[in-house]
Amino acid sequence: QAFFMEERDVLATVPVEGTQWIPRLHGAFQDEANIYLIMEYASGGDLFSALDRRDPPVLSEGEARFYVAEMILAVAELHSMGYIHR
Repeated sequence: QAFFMEERDVLATVPVEGTQWIPRLHGAFQDEANIYLIMEYASGGDLFSALDRRDPPVLSEGEARFYVAEMILAVAELHSMGYIHR
């Protein structure tokens, strides 16, 4: 039997001492239209923002290797916590 969790639930289980690749969730609430997640601050932004600031939205080979390596490490950390990312 498969067990599915939402991202909010996974983030809420990050240990208090934290992890290297997964930001800690400090709280969550919602209104009629949105869910708000209060997360640990991580400088540097996200991949979508990095691409959105470029014209054309293309990364160099070195930049692509950097982002792919970070994604692999984050998924490996999820696996070490007992979760499987599909």
